[in-house]
Amino acid sequence: MGCSVNPPSQESTSAPLGVSPPPLDGSLAPSPPASSTTGETAGSSVDAAKPERRGLGTAWGETRYSGITKTPFIRTSNSPLIQSAIYYNDSVGIRNVLGYDPIPNNQLITLGNYQLSLSAGLTNEYGSPLLHTTVNNRHYVVGEKNDRYSITIQNHSGARLEIVLSVDGLDVMDGKSASLSKRGYIIEPFGQLKVDGFRQSDNTVAAFRFSSVFQGYAQQKYGNSSNVGVIGIAAFAEQGTNWYQLDEIRRRQQANPFPNSGYATPP
Repeated sequence: MGCSVNPPSQESTSAPLGVSPPPLDGSLAPSPPASSTTGETAGSSVDAAKPERRGLGTAWGETRYSGITKTPFIRTSNSPLIQSAIYYNDSVGIRNVLGYDPIPNNQLITLGNYQLSLSAGLTNEYGSPLLHTTVNNRHYVVGEKNDRYSITIQNHSGARLEIVLSVDGLDVMDGKSASLSKRGYIIEPFGQLKVDGFRQSDNTVAAFRFSSVFQGYAQQKYGNSSNVGVIGIAAFAEQGTNWYQLDEIRRRQQANPFPNSGYATPP
C-alpha cells in the first residue's frame, strides 16, 4: 500500500512547481516529541560531548497542508529499480569536500537509464531547483541555513512507480530510521511528485528547513547526526508493468517526422 497525494497538495504528481500553500495556522509546528515515545533508540551521548558539527542539517519546520490517500501498489521486487542519494550542505562545506568551487547546475538531476529515468532534486519555496553539481557520480546540492526546501521527483517513464524517500537517514513518512522495506509515495506515469516535509498526518507535514546540524530533526529527536546531509531516493516498479511495451512507446514518442532532407533513394 502506497500513498497517493491529493490535489491541491503541492506534493501532487500532476501539480506544477510553485509556491506551496501557507501553513495551516501561520505558526511553527510544535517541537517533535521526545524519543522515548517512539520506541527508537537514541544516539550515543558521545555526540553531545563533541564540538558542534559544521554545515547543514534538516530541521522539523512549520506545519504545512499536504493531503494524501492510500492506494494499492504491489511491488515487482523488493529491490528498487533506481536507488540514489543527493548530498547537501552549504557552499563552504561542499567546497571543502570537492577541494574547489564546482560549476553549478540549476536543473533537476537525471537518475536511471534509457528505459527508466527520473529527474530529482531539491527545490526552493518558489519551485526552482537549488544549485547542484555532480562529481564522480555523486550529486551535491548547495543549501542555505533557514531556507525551506522540497524534494521534487519527475517520472519520465510510462509506468506508475513507488518512491521511498529519506532525509538525514530518517524516513519522510514516519520520521524513524529509513529502510527500503517501508512504503512511499506513488508517482503517476510522466507525473511529478513534490514532498514538502516529514509527514505528521494524512493532511499535514512538518516542512523541511535547512538548519545547523545541532538543530536538525535527527539530532533533536534521536541525538544522532551520523546520517545528516543526505537525501535517499528509491523507485520501485509495480507488479504487472510491461517494460518492453513501455520501451516501444518511448521509441515511438521520440520518432522524428523530419530527420533529414533530400530526395528518396533505393533501399
